[in-house]
Amino acid sequence: ICAAAGTNAVADLNGFAIEIDDYAIFIGTVTAGGVIKLFANGILHETDTGLAAIAAGGITTYIGAEDTPAFWDVSKPLLVALIDGALTDKQVLAYSRWLDRIFNLGVVK
Repeated sequence: ICAAAGTNAVADLNGFAIEIDDYAIFIGTVTAGGVIKLFANGILHETDTGLAAIAAGGITTYIGAEDTPAFWDVSKPLLVALIDGALTDKQVLAYSRWLDRIFNLGVVK
């Protein structure tokens, strides 16, 4: 996930194995200080810094194999949300479990 707001912060899903036609729940949080965290199925996978202050109009988020427009892909995400520091790590896990149960996905432990 790449969050762009003048400057970029990139959170990569290194080590997150997903197969074609699998579902995943992605939740990204961004603090007012510019720290981005990327969770996949309730587990923190990456933290990055360097995002400028979040503008009132919000930021743009991309999903892709690389931080390059040619690799961006939004074909199969269940949820992507950037929440300005509103969720703790524990709350992200709880919300991921709730979504997993509601949609009967079986992806969150």
